[in-house]
Amino acid sequence: MSDQAELLRQAHAAHSGNHFSAADEAFSHADRLGALSADDLVAWQDSTWWLGQADRALELAELAHQHLLAEGQTTRAAQAAIGLGFLLMLRGDLATGSGWIQRARSLVERAPDETARWYVVHLDAESALHAGDLDLALDLTARVRDAAGRASDPTLLSLALMTAGTALLRKGAAVEGMALLDEAMLPVRAGRIPPDMAGNLYCQMIAVCWELYDLRRAREWTAATERWCEQFDSAVMFSGICRMHRVQLRQVSGEWDGAAADARIVCTELVGMNTEVVAEGHYLLGELLRLRGDPLGAESAY
Repeated sequence: MSDQAELLRQAHAAHSGNHFSAADEAFSHADRLGALSADDLVAWQDSTWWLGQADRALELAELAHQHLLAEGQTTRAAQAAIGLGFLLMLRGDLATGSGWIQRARSLVERAPDETARWYVVHLDAESALHAGDLDLALDLTARVRDAAGRASDPTLLSLALMTAGTALLRKGAAVEGMALLDEAMLPVRAGRIPPDMAGNLYCQMIAVCWELYDLRRAREWTAATERWCEQFDSAVMFSGICRMHRVQLRQVSGEWDGAAADARIVCTELVGMNTEVVAEGHYLLGELLRLRGDPLGAESAY
C-alpha cells in the first residue's frame, strides 16, 4: 500500500469515527502526495466544516462538486451544491447561496434519482414556510412525506415532519404540530439520520420551543443537543448554537453574569459560519448589558 493510500485509509476511518481533527490532518498530508478523488474531497470538506474552518470547507465543497460532476455523479453533485448553498447562506451570502441551490435544482431535474427531487420539493416547502404561506408548506410536506415513505428515507421524512409540524404550530394547531415534531425527532434520537442533518433538526426543534416560549422543552432539547455534540471531537456550529440557546436560558433564569460571558463567546465563535447566530449573540449581550444598567455597552452590542 502506498503512503497516500494509507493516509487516505486513516483519514476516512477518522472521519467515519467523528475524529475530524485527525481526518483533516491525514487528508492534508495525502493531498500533498497526489490528487484526491471526489469521495476524499467530500469527506475532507465535511471534516473541515465540523472543525469550524468555514473558508476551507467552502473551497473543498466547490472542488468536490466539480469532481462529482466530472465523474458523472449528478445526484451527489446536486447534493454538494445544496450543501454549498446552505453554507453560503448561513454566513450571509444569500445571492451566491441561492445560485448554488438553483444549480442543484437544475441538476436534480436531469438526474435519474427521483428521491433526490423530493429533497428539492422539501426546499420549496421550507421557502413557503418562511414566506408565511402555511397552506402551501403543508401541501408540499404531505407530498414529501408520502415520497419519503415509499423510498424508506428517514432523513427526508424527518425533515418533512419538522416543516409540517412548524407550519401547524403557526396555524394554531399546537397539539397536532408538536406531535409531528416529536415524531420527526424519533429517528434523530435513534441515530438513523446523518450527523449534519441531525444537528440541523436538533437546532430547529430548539428554535420552535423558543418560538412557543416553552422553556421546559427548550431546556430539555438544548441539553439533549449538547449531549449529542459530545460524540464528536469538534462540532463548532452546533456547539455554538447550543451556547446561544444556553445564554437565553441563563438570562431568563437570572444568571446574568454567566449569560453575558457565554454571549461574548457566541459573538466570536461562529464568525464566518452563521451570521444569524452571531447577530443573536450581540443582541443577547446588548439585552444583558441594558438590564445591568450599561446603556453605552448595550448600544454598542446592538
